[in-house]
Amino acid sequence: HQVMKCYADMWGPDADLIFFMDSDCFFVEDVTPNDYLNDGNPVLCIESFGRLKSSPWKAPTDAALGINAKWETMRRHGAIHWRGMFNEFRSRVDKATGKQFDDYVLSCKPTYPWFFSEFVALGNFVITSHWNSQYHFIDVGKQPYPKNKMLDVWSHAPIDQAQPERYRGLFPPTMTVLQILNKVLA
Repeated sequence: HQVMKCYADMWGPDADLIFFMDSDCFFVEDVTPNDYLNDGNPVLCIESFGRLKSSPWKAPTDAALGINAKWETMRRHGAIHWRGMFNEFRSRVDKATGKQFDDYVLSCKPTYPWFFSEFVALGNFVITSHWNSQYHFIDVGKQPYPKNKMLDVWSHAPIDQAQPERYRGLFPPTMTVLQILNKVLA
């Protein structure tokens, strides 16, 4: 799925912007595109890898892009990106790894934590390329998070288990993910 997400420009050829979310995320409030834009630019929440105790995504991002990545860019789901950026991103990975993009990603360690993160690689590519002027960055290590109308849970946990550390006070800590999903869908 990470390979296919990085071909979003092919899947949405008429779009200017493409919104990503994972299968373990769902909206808990009404949402509009403006919730993820600032003056027409995609909002990307970031935090310095140096502020984090650990992150499984720094080394994979360094390897994929051939850089010393500075930013954890999977700080808020979903992510919105310019369609025109994707081909340049894939070309950067081709050049940095010496492999065609699909072959590189599919050759990475396939078990969690896998050795590729499209969210973090795309974000760091944007930051280190000419695309950075077309984004609005919020360093959540120094600034408050923007309002998030999406709940992201951990897909490796049972759906009938509570994940209160992810609820941001929006739901009682004893509610299971399934109970929240049923409440939102009701």
